[in-house]
Amino acid sequence: MNLLDTVKTLLGITDDLKDAILTLYIDMTVQQILNYTNRAELPDGLIYVAAQTVVDIYGEATNTTGTTGKATSISEAGRSVSFDTSLAQKAAENKLEERKTQLNSFRLPFRLTGR
Repeated sequence: MNLLDTVKTLLGITDDLKDAILTLYIDMTVQQILNYTNRAELPDGLIYVAAQTVVDIYGEATNTTGTTGKATSISEAGRSVSFDTSLAQKAAENKLEERKTQLNSFRLPFRLTGR
């Protein structure tokens, strides 16, 4: 089961109507986890931490705005939708701050590359 499927299962979502916004939240969350842990790939041990963080972000964004984010642009034929992610970005930062004890055990020492 991939991360999107895990998140949808936790949220009880069975259709693909929220896939675009959930994928955006997943990408934001995973990138923040990778940045914090100094890793290039998400370790298996952090999959559920990432999934629960996305579920929390989705819940917070939905409860705050009544929707899952304000659409800033929509295209018809190519089915492209863009969302305002400022609330979700802040929620992701807050939720990951709460989970730092879990993240710390996966954190690698920071290494400068190059010269």
